[in-house]
Amino acid sequence: MQTSEMLALLALIVSVVAVGFSIRQGVVAGKANKHAAAAASGAYRHQPAPEHLWELGRYGEAIELVVTGLGHRAADNRDLLESWANRAEDFLSADSLDRMNLQQALAAWTGEAGDTAGAIALFRELLQDQIRIQGPDNPATLVARNNLAYWTGEAGDPVGALALGRELLQDQIRILGPDNPDTLRTRSNLASWTGQAGDTAGALAFFRELLQDQIRILGPDNPDTLATRGNLAYWTGQAGDTPGAIALCLDLLQDQVRILGPDNPATLATRSRLNRLLS
Repeated sequence: MQTSEMLALLALIVSVVAVGFSIRQGVVAGKANKHAAAAASGAYRHQPAPEHLWELGRYGEAIELVVTGLGHRAADNRDLLESWANRAEDFLSADSLDRMNLQQALAAWTGEAGDTAGAIALFRELLQDQIRIQGPDNPATLVARNNLAYWTGEAGDPVGALALGRELLQDQIRILGPDNPDTLRTRSNLASWTGQAGDTAGALAFFRELLQDQIRILGPDNPDTLATRGNLAYWTGQAGDTPGAIALCLDLLQDQVRILGPDNPATLATRSRLNRLLS
């Protein structure tokens, strides 16, 4: 119950039992306070849904609505999540999974807002909590390790990202299996970091091997399969084989238009890359 509702209820009780008030005065006071309580209740019901759920003590549902309702402005999302994370500290224990979900979103949007060092620090802290609470083999723990490796690479440290990614891949194969989509995505990240670390030929070899497995497991029209074909075209160009990169882009573009549509961001990216190669 909100403070305004409590005060209205107390006022109503006082108006009924106070000595010296007539029945008429009590009725008038009661009606006035009922209207005040109704107004307060109406204002309460029209609060944004996360606030409403939070005041009901349904913290997990409130956090889920906040995270899924974010917009496209990274800095705004980070600031909003930080305010909710500060609030959660006063209501949820450090072992709360809902609180960890909120922290994970905050870490990711911190990186998206340009603070890669801050994202890395938050993911390191979160990873320690997840290992302690959920165990090292929990899928959520593996996701946190993936995020830590990803933002290490985004911070300009592909060698560090490679080290983290290789350890992660071994555990993903053991826990999730070699054909799991998350395992395949880690292989894609490893291939990219290999190229960023200066081994273009190694990156191409990794992406070619990955593409064959993705076609077998996910199918040729899967967006991840198409993304690997885009990476193959990119690293072929980086290796100095412009005609080869153009041929790969032309083939990929036809399939992207058919599968994703001409205005899909991935389709537009391939078209832009092709234009640069042809210029």
